[in-house]
Amino acid sequence: MTGSGPHGLLVALMEPDQSMEEEFNDWYDLEHTPQMSGVEGILSASRWMCVEGWPRYMAVYDLEHVDVLKSESYRGATGGHFTPWSRRILERVRGWRRIALAGTDTAAGVTSAEAGALDFLQLGDLDAARALADQLSELPGVIQARAFDIPDEGLAAVVVEAGALADLPRELPGANGRPLLRGSARYVRHWRRDPFAAFRAIDAGEVH
Repeated sequence: MTGSGPHGLLVALMEPDQSMEEEFNDWYDLEHTPQMSGVEGILSASRWMCVEGWPRYMAVYDLEHVDVLKSESYRGATGGHFTPWSRRILERVRGWRRIALAGTDTAAGVTSAEAGALDFLQLGDLDAARALADQLSELPGVIQARAFDIPDEGLAAVVVEAGALADLPRELPGANGRPLLRGSARYVRHWRRDPFAAFRAIDAGEVH
């Protein structure tokens, strides 16, 4: 058992050199995602492309609990147990960042298969994150908004999911037109067979 309570989240951010982008996506989709999906306690895995912010790629892993990241199963797929292909790729990416998020009472679900767009919002206060998640969850077009603690960094986060980019909220509720948040990033789901299909679908309002 990995513990009880709200689900956790692991977010991995990175950007490959242009010269190796095709190999990077092959590695992620053909080796790394299947490996991570086989870790006990990882409930789902999804990949995202950044349209506002940096770096370009994000992977999101829903966890039974954040303590999954301390388990033997997780350690057996990461760190000193990375494959030669993993080491080759990770030595050549920029902006590599691993963020472990502990779930709150608003984080019972997992990333929706219907979500085509996602906001990753960072805040300095967990209570503010919970309140924001509650507010955003009520907005039209939002599938779900979940609040998380980032204990390693003394921060909090809200992950907002919507069917399409246009459905993500641009302003905080009651913020009188001010920008949503500083230091946030916005993503669309990565499509293996046709990476540009998501963008065409967004333009047509047909993300699914």
